[in-house]
Amino acid sequence: MMNGTLEELVEGMTWDSLPHPWTKELRQQLLGRETRNGKDEKFQKAFIHKQLGVDLTKFPEGKRHLRLNKRTIVAESMRQVTNREDFADWTEDFDGYCQVNNKELFWNLKNIPDSGGAQNRSIRPIIDMVECFAKWIKKNGDTNKYFICITDGRYLSNFVRPRSGNTLSQFEYAVNQVDPSLKKYFFFGQLKDLREWWSANV
Repeated sequence: MMNGTLEELVEGMTWDSLPHPWTKELRQQLLGRETRNGKDEKFQKAFIHKQLGVDLTKFPEGKRHLRLNKRTIVAESMRQVTNREDFADWTEDFDGYCQVNNKELFWNLKNIPDSGGAQNRSIRPIIDMVECFAKWIKKNGDTNKYFICITDGRYLSNFVRPRSGNTLSQFEYAVNQVDPSLKKYFFFGQLKDLREWWSANV
């Protein structure tokens, strides 16, 4: 079980002491056994706020519940899509949004430490979202939009590096289907790895 509050956990955590990778046992020890209470995302957002000064709990007008349409390649703010006939055309909504140094940063935050059918069903929509984001910025000619995809968790981290016999990770493959030159607008990796990318790109 988690000892202390989430705030205390974040306050005592540094870039160097961040789990890398998160295992199921470590996640239960630090965040508790319940996996549907949003504590992973709350921890990630709180740590990002502390270390980078970016508050992902707040959204500017029109950016909350922003999602992409995989068919028309447009972005719209919609809280729920499951009652729409075209709901399968829409991606997940972004977990966060911010503007830093004239750059627009769109965030997806996940922590999937172990494998299983439910976990795989959670990963596929993220990769769909990556490919759609690449199509969106290519369609609009954007050069100031970036997608930061935090892939915490031992199992999920396997998808951001090439498997044996492959030259690309599954995330890189998704971008390459649109345009390999767009990879510079993406970060795929664990939260601990974000510090170096952030310093170089933001």
